[in-house]
Amino acid sequence: MKKYIGLFVFLGFLTLEITKVQAMIPYYPNNYINNNPVISGISGPQVLNINETGIWQVNAYDPMGSNLSYSVDWGDIALERACLDGGNCLMGTSVSSNYQQSATFNHSYSQAGVYTVTFIVTNNDGQNTKTSLSVKVRGNVINPILLLKVLSPNGGEVWFKNTTKTINWESNGRTFCNLDGPCSDSLVYDINLVNHYPICAGINCPLLFTPPVKIASGVYGNSYRWDVGKIMGQKERVRDGIYKIMICETNSGVCDFGDNYFEINSSNLSTPTITGISGPKTLKVGQTGTWQVKVKNSNEGNLSYSVDWGDTMDNVYDQINSSTIERMNKQTATFSHNYTRPGNYKIRFTVTNSNGQNVSNVYKVRIKEVNFWNTTWH
Repeated sequence: MKKYIGLFVFLGFLTLEITKVQAMIPYYPNNYINNNPVISGISGPQVLNINETGIWQVNAYDPMGSNLSYSVDWGDIALERACLDGGNCLMGTSVSSNYQQSATFNHSYSQAGVYTVTFIVTNNDGQNTKTSLSVKVRGNVINPILLLKVLSPNGGEVWFKNTTKTINWESNGRTFCNLDGPCSDSLVYDINLVNHYPICAGINCPLLFTPPVKIASGVYGNSYRWDVGKIMGQKERVRDGIYKIMICETNSGVCDFGDNYFEINSSNLSTPTITGISGPKTLKVGQTGTWQVKVKNSNEGNLSYSVDWGDTMDNVYDQINSSTIERMNKQTATFSHNYTRPGNYKIRFTVTNSNGQNVSNVYKVRIKEVNFWNTTWH
């Protein structure tokens, strides 16, 4: 009887100890366990050329044996997805029975740069794993077709020597990417002047062709301010005559001519002369002063007047067209202004004729502070 009592006591003690051990084991719900897919390998190119197709392969498996879907962000907004073992799959096939799966992607880039390719692998429970790698895309010309068009002078203009005129053109531009360097959108141009050669059908045709003369080279942008008649690297100017402008992209052979010829003439207009400036030499802050500019213009045509008041902090710049103040060959313009700060200022008056020739004179004025204490009390 004592043997049975001891056996029962031993079994009860053993049951109690087992219960204690079970109580010490933590409980994890199924959705707490980390069953994310595992990416076991990835392969693909590190360097590509523009429009060259690269092939990437991603190997992954799911610890719970679930099917996997693959997606990839190419870094250039293009997105692709592939799913395995069912569904509308773009790419990807199972490569082993040990839950190992693989997806293969193809892609090409249209622009040079460094891109980050991100692959995401997701199981049936929505758990995912991602990995990234970079690829450098290099190339030469992205936009190989250059459209170049001369805008002005484009035919019929008369430009006088010793004046400044603007040569304009337009271009769609091209982007260059060095094989191992950054991309650049900057283009440079050469500007040439081409002589007019009329059609000759007789026997007395000139045998000597005068090559174009270069006005400027290495010009950025789409315009150039030209001192009319001036040749690059020479003191003398071109002869009076009829010409076309030719714009070329530097060192490429891509050029465009003006649609028609324009004329270059020696100017028969003389520069206007400022014969006098009258106005106050001293003012107080806030006090308005009035200045008159008298000009002699020995040629027909209107004059334009402009004045820089010298107080650049206030950005004051006035301009008057002489059409309302023309007096035969003598003209006068009147300007008014007040200053908000004391100091010594230089006022620059500029007069320009219709041919673009101009002359400037400087007038000095002193601006004093207002003395509020200089007041007579009664």
